Amino acid sequence: HDESTFRSGEVSNKRWFFGEVAPFYSKGRGLSNMASDFLVQHSSGPFFQLNEKEYEKAVSKYPQLKTSTGVDYVERSATASINVGQNAYFDNSTILEQFERLFMLIEFKEAYRNHTIEIVVDNARTHTAKAYSVMDFAKGIGTRVPVGQLEYIDANGQQQIVEYCFQDGPNKGLAKGLLELSKELKVILPAKPKLPDIRQALARHPVFQNVS
Repeated sequence: HDESTFRSGEVSNKRWFFGEVAPFYSKGRGLSNMASDFLVQHSSGPFFQLNEKEYEKAVSKYPQLKTSTGVDYVERSATASINVGQNAYFDNSTILEQFERLFMLIEFKEAYRNHTIEIVVDNARTHTAKAYSVMDFAKGIGTRVPVGQLEYIDANGQQQIVEYCFQDGPNKGLAKGLLELSKELKVILPAKPKLPDIRQALARHPVFQNVS
């Protein structure tokens, strides 16, 4: 099992640096699609999918397979994808949901009958594993969502986690944007800040010092 993000507009050959350090280069700008899938080491592979009869049996036992969850699944499979910026990133709950779906489907795969199933999963965290740059973020509410959460180590050596999308209220599920994030992190900005001003100020905050 693994995840990949496919980005549109991978044409930029320039980037901004603040100071002497910067995160690893994150390819692409624009819309992105994140896929989460299972590669199968079996003659029926390389991907897992039931045939129509197998799927009918699975749905008969687990009718929740037909329930929409906000994640796009390939028909009769556990192959999942989301459009980054609309559904945020895959987080722990959506990955667990994907595995639950796989377990409901896999018992009906005739080709796997009497087989021992082993699933290999990488040890990277889900949406928080990505090194992000302040240049990936926009200014206002409801703009793109490069990551679902931001992590950093504060002055006391404690790990802090900041949700990049509103968790409640009228803007629930929308990106906060850099201006709102600056207020939350108590970053001092000019009176009428423009996007470059906000990015420059936030680039000095530990939340954007995720470099190696």
